[in-house]
Amino acid sequence: EIVPCDWSSDVCSSDLFSFTIELRDTGTYQFELPPEQIIPTCEENFPAAVYLAEWAASPVKIGFPNGLPTRLTPDTPETVPVRIVAVGATLDTASPRLFTRVGSSGTFTEYTLTSLGSGLYEATLPATTCGLTRYYYLSAATTTGIVNYSPADAPETTYNAAAEPIVTIYSANMDSNPGWTKSPNTAANQWAWGDPTGGGGEYGSNDPNVGFTGTNVVGYNLAGDYANNLAEMSITTPAIDCSGVTGPRLGFYRWLGVEQPLYDHAYLRISTNGLAWTNLWQNTATVDDGAWVYQEFDISAQANNQATVYLRWTMGTTDGGWRYCGWNVDDVQVWAADPSGCPELLGDLNCDGVVGFGDINPFVLALANPDTYTAMYPDCDINLADVNDDGTVSFGDINPFVALLTAQ
Repeated sequence: EIVPCDWSSDVCSSDLFSFTIELRDTGTYQFELPPEQIIPTCEENFPAAVYLAEWAASPVKIGFPNGLPTRLTPDTPETVPVRIVAVGATLDTASPRLFTRVGSSGTFTEYTLTSLGSGLYEATLPATTCGLTRYYYLSAATTTGIVNYSPADAPETTYNAAAEPIVTIYSANMDSNPGWTKSPNTAANQWAWGDPTGGGGEYGSNDPNVGFTGTNVVGYNLAGDYANNLAEMSITTPAIDCSGVTGPRLGFYRWLGVEQPLYDHAYLRISTNGLAWTNLWQNTATVDDGAWVYQEFDISAQANNQATVYLRWTMGTTDGGWRYCGWNVDDVQVWAADPSGCPELLGDLNCDGVVGFGDINPFVLALANPDTYTAMYPDCDINLADVNDDGTVSFGDINPFVALLTAQ
């Protein structure tokens, strides 16, 4: 395990990053692995060590405190918080840049990041047409002109996200009781829906005194900390129908306090039958949020096309020592991107999501030889050439099509 900086704020600057490389196993052998596991452990962790060495060799560090967007809301700009610091050098505070384009080819457009102070910046991804994918990367430099990129080998590698509408499969904003089920259903199980009181905090932060949105949350002991020597106490959603859904994701806001798992445990689990459960998340260290933190999980491996999907939050087991505030959960949503939800774009005959000069030849082909057009563009709808909306593709569509082009 390599933890260079988060062990003592008195020794290390809070501006630095820290890394942990987690080796085998999950607790059975602890620090004494059997010989047959030693070489596989080295093989699977060598790429992490190489990445860490390459990362440490770069003076400018670019990170994303809230992660990167997994999708974009169509036709809406997207802001991305960015953390940039220089190690062993001085950051040129005017240098951070965003480079972005729509599609996997073409010229990147450059934008200046907005400084928020204390090493934090904000990158704004421009509005992206529904159905298209935006590619982007970032850069920043030292005052001596050393430039670093994120991803490190940009622009050969970039980040990307598609602008797709979503279909909401399940939503619980906690304004009303979501009707989740306690397990076991006993007085000792202190999961409840209601108004948190801001209590607790024997160790770590208190509970919140309000939800992320609205007043109410689902939480463990809304009046304070979890108990000592606690067995597993859970609360479970009703069955969520993901039939016909591909790529579902779970998002929610969390306010959690729990001691490290040598002593206390918190889990998020998923099941398709309410009997066999898979861990989506569990604490691997002490967690002390002290604020609402957004969490998002890809649940497609378990939930794709499943008629019954259950989500479960579990508090415990705990030992007889330190107590923290435990789980608080708000604004739970299961959703999936809906690529078919993008409206069709008249005149987009090459199906690239925009009407441009690249559509001229396909438009002419649709007029002159519909069968050849259909063969060359099997995933496109020839009726997108019916720009005057009279129900046929004909020469009457030429002038309206030209008007679309000149309006771009």
